[in-house]
Amino acid sequence: MRKRSSSTGLAQCALLALGCSSILGIAPPDDADADASAGSSGRLGPSSGQSGAGAAGAREAGAGGARSEGGTRSAGAPSAGAPSAGTGAANGGADAGMGGAGSGGGGGGDVPAEDGKACRSAGRLACDAVSSVPLFCNGEEWEARESCMPARRCDRRTGTCGPIYGPCEAPGQGICFDHGRQVCGPDLTDFTEERCVFGCSENDGTCFPPVADELVVDRAPDISSGDAWWPGPLIPVCVHGLEQWSVPSSLIRDAATATWGAQGGVSFAGWGECSQGMDSSSRVELSFRTGCRGELASIDRYGYPGPNTPVSVTFCLSYHSQVEPGASEPIEVGDELLRFLARHEFGHVLGHEDDPYYPAVPQLMSDGVRLALLPSIAFEPYIGWIHERYGYKPRGSLVTSAGACLGASASGFSLEACDGSLERQWQLLGGQLRHAGTQRCVHAAAAAPAPRSVDLADCGEENPGLGWEPRRVEWRGRGNGCVTSLAASSPSLVMESCAPARAVRQTWSFTFTGERSVRIELSDLEATRRCVRAVVVPARGPFLVPLVPQLIACGTADEFYVTDDGLFSFNGYCLAELTNFNAPGRTDLVFSPCGFEFFRYAWHAFGRFENDSSEALTLTSEAGRTTLQAVVGSAGQGASQLFNYYF
Repeated sequence: MRKRSSSTGLAQCALLALGCSSILGIAPPDDADADASAGSSGRLGPSSGQSGAGAAGAREAGAGGARSEGGTRSAGAPSAGAPSAGTGAANGGADAGMGGAGSGGGGGGDVPAEDGKACRSAGRLACDAVSSVPLFCNGEEWEARESCMPARRCDRRTGTCGPIYGPCEAPGQGICFDHGRQVCGPDLTDFTEERCVFGCSENDGTCFPPVADELVVDRAPDISSGDAWWPGPLIPVCVHGLEQWSVPSSLIRDAATATWGAQGGVSFAGWGECSQGMDSSSRVELSFRTGCRGELASIDRYGYPGPNTPVSVTFCLSYHSQVEPGASEPIEVGDELLRFLARHEFGHVLGHEDDPYYPAVPQLMSDGVRLALLPSIAFEPYIGWIHERYGYKPRGSLVTSAGACLGASASGFSLEACDGSLERQWQLLGGQLRHAGTQRCVHAAAAAPAPRSVDLADCGEENPGLGWEPRRVEWRGRGNGCVTSLAASSPSLVMESCAPARAVRQTWSFTFTGERSVRIELSDLEATRRCVRAVVVPARGPFLVPLVPQLIACGTADEFYVTDDGLFSFNGYCLAELTNFNAPGRTDLVFSPCGFEFFRYAWHAFGRFENDSSEALTLTSEAGRTTLQAVVGSAGQGASQLFNYYF
């Protein structure tokens, strides 16, 4: 949401005019004066969004192109302290105002400024309402000054001559650019920007309307917090009218928590009623409405709002057709669309702006959407973004596929927002899974019928049923890419996209021989077990040491030290990712100095925790309480056995 200047020459002209006026005793416009002050061209009303279409009816299908800021902004709006649009009309006065109707701006004074007409305030500047000649008030009447030179026009915001913005030929003319259009102001010296969600017509400079099942998701807010990220790790959320809207608010909570909340270093907490007695901390306030027109949701700002300030998000539960605005019956927002809106708006909450809309390339953060393509819109492309902005879950977090952290206390297990507390922190030690808060280990009951119940017991080798480790899991890094054996029998390791069904070359087991020492084995069921070792190779760059991870026979494998940041180190060098520009979609694994921030990415395992009896740790629920069981096999268990563990 940044203002774009139509010309530096306009600002120079205004400064020159102010300097000359002070020498000559001519006062510039002042909105504190009783006379009408200059009105800016203001900003246009909401638009439908982006450009990039070309001829009418055509749509650009590619995913390239620059991204517009979105929303509408006056490119030549006055700077801080300068008169704003329409203040003359607000203050009244007999003198003529400089701000005409403008392009969406407020009106100026009640009496148009014209050469020879009366005025009171000596030194005022204005533009003739008929001829656009610059005017000067001598204390009794308006006097014409020297006409503007060619390619310049009198700018009613300053009452001085300003350069015509290059492409502008007529007030209100639309000029397509990027994913929007520029609309020429009334004096042709400035323009406003308008986002065109579905493209801009090069024929007449207007925004394309939606067609078929296309919908505008939301409009850019008036406030952008810029690159302001929530301090985390918890973002409080509350709901206005929770009792009435409990069903949609639960669906929104689950959709946001299982995506943004499951991957980044922040979690959404609370989800109770917004009340008058709430503390003044920064939070997200949700509300609902029906019968929406022109959009499906709204947010009042992107990103962290600052201390003690809420972010307001509104979701539509029904809407009127955007293709046929006159249709009387509202259309219900179904569950699938509401889940999409939840993911989209909470992306804005975290600071992600709208992406351009392309009909053939559906994206979660696009400001337009096709209903038929909702099932194909994936969250995964944004995991790298949230990792870069918010980092990872706290070290030792055991995160469910729904985005909650497994916790424990004297009363049993629980699923809560991940806050990094000892109650929600787990340590792998000598084949045992130890709870940091109680210093007790996950334990399967002995001699119990299958499935066995799981609780916490004193740690120690003498206590059977304590062995739990991440086995046959995905080894994930930045953006949830998977560490992959380059090829069968190849020693090389790379990062690639995780296969939909866990691939043999992406399946790993982690054995912790000590509190910080781990051995990593490729679980490919080969006759010769292979583990990861640091191998010396020729140096590959100024910031890289001549070490790379490779697969070798497990008998001579190295043990890696797990740092406080969740990094894997060997002799003071940390395992890192390095982009391979010769192999798109693939990243090499290297070692670099642990203090070199550019390569610092935490590692985590995604999959099942198993014991020597091939039982998997399985989430269950009994009478509303979270419980754990030891279950043989994975048939029918699905997500209840899948955890993200952050080393």
